[in-house]
Amino acid sequence: MKNLNSEISNIKLKPIFISDDGLHLHVRVKVNEKSVWMMLDTGATNTVFDINKIESLLKKKTRKVNGRLSAGLGGSEIQSSKAKVEALQIGNHIVKNQSFTCLDLTHLNMSYQGIGVKQVIGVIGSDLLYAFEANVDYKKMRLKLYEANAEMRKIWKSIKYIK
Repeated sequence: MKNLNSEISNIKLKPIFISDDGLHLHVRVKVNEKSVWMMLDTGATNTVFDINKIESLLKKKTRKVNGRLSAGLGGSEIQSSKAKVEALQIGNHIVKNQSFTCLDLTHLNMSYQGIGVKQVIGVIGSDLLYAFEANVDYKKMRLKLYEANAEMRKIWKSIKYIK
């Protein structure tokens, strides 16, 4: 179904060929005004940050979520933490003062380092992609985002748009 809302962000994606038949998509975002790379993962339930990289960027410790295990990349269960990000900007979309799950993504970044690819600060998951009715254009390597749907505006009250 075609989105009737006007497109707000049209963002260039960087294809990362991880093997002869593997592809990851990276997107440049801003976390608290600092430009960083994140991996786009339509199969990830939530947007997550690497616990070590986000603590370094925010210059503060994350808080552990007691009794909560998250399914990490690769399917294993790992302890998760939360961090409040003042501003996550993806294209012209800004999510302010939102708490995100943090996991240890060292294995992912070590894989990238092994093939000479810049490390990522985290993974953009389906929560954000759904919220902004995302469209991934593989032919043009673009991520198109639209105005947040009504359901997500109730949950994420601090969504802003810039022109």
